[in-house]
Amino acid sequence: MKVLYINTLYAPYAVGGAERVVQTLAEGAIEAGHEAVVVATVPGKAISAAWVNGTKVHYVGLRNLYWPFSERRNPTALKPLWHALDTRQYWMASAVDRILDTERPDLVHTHSLSGFSTLVWRSVKQRGLPLVHTLHDYYLLCPKATMFRANKNCRRQCIRCSPYALLRRHGSNLVDEVTGVSKFVLERHLSHHYFHATP
Repeated sequence: MKVLYINTLYAPYAVGGAERVVQTLAEGAIEAGHEAVVVATVPGKAISAAWVNGTKVHYVGLRNLYWPFSERRNPTALKPLWHALDTRQYWMASAVDRILDTERPDLVHTHSLSGFSTLVWRSVKQRGLPLVHTLHDYYLLCPKATMFRANKNCRRQCIRCSPYALLRRHGSNLVDEVTGVSKFVLERHLSHHYFHATP
């Protein structure tokens, strides 16, 4: 079986836990006798492929206003527009379309989707492929993915986040199976009516 994983980042561009989880899953799949392919974003505009510990990785240059993982401080004034563009990333979804047609996986497992947007779910389901999503944070609920503002946790989704989240919530119904890194993270999404068509 060939499993294609989609995550915002992958080695050597790794800054958080999601990348390590995806790498563990991909390398574990290979050890179990399956094929693993990863799609991740990188700075710049180029698309390239490389092998990382037996895993084929497609690096897709992020098409947005700036690379958000730079050590430099990103321009505050551009952040709302960056997140608006990230809500419907047609160019990135198109790149994923081509990779799906080339790789022809048996299963797609998405993780953190910042940079790609939930449009990749539509790409997967247009090909009739089974789709699993793992929730690592609150990206689907909040542009910052944290639900944290003014030094405290947000009790509910704020008005500023709602427009970004609307299309993401609608797209969640395309997912065949969903899991969270904790029950709390999963239940929080379900309480906001995400994945209501997902068993």
